[in-house]
Amino acid sequence: MSYKVTKGNNASSSSVEKFQTFEDLEVYKVAREFRKAMYAVTRRLPDLEKYELGRQIRRASVSLTNNMAEGHGQRAHRSAVVTLVTL
Repeated sequence: MSYKVTKGNNASSSSVEKFQTFEDLEVYKVAREFRKAMYAVTRRLPDLEKYELGRQIRRASVSLTNNMAEGHGQRAHRSAVVTLVTL
């Protein structure tokens, strides 16, 4: 599966990029950096909050990238099923 992604408001042919997986998406890359930053933040929390609040922050940050991967997989699976059914 391949998608076209444009940068900015102008959708000229020179600004069109193709990606194959969710890992190529700019938003996924930003979410990974956010996740790394949240892990660093949780390491600096006070001991009282480190375990409960820290765990919740880490789970939420991991959830961002996991949801993108799952959504991409479902879309690819759904497209394959529709293709097979219409053959």
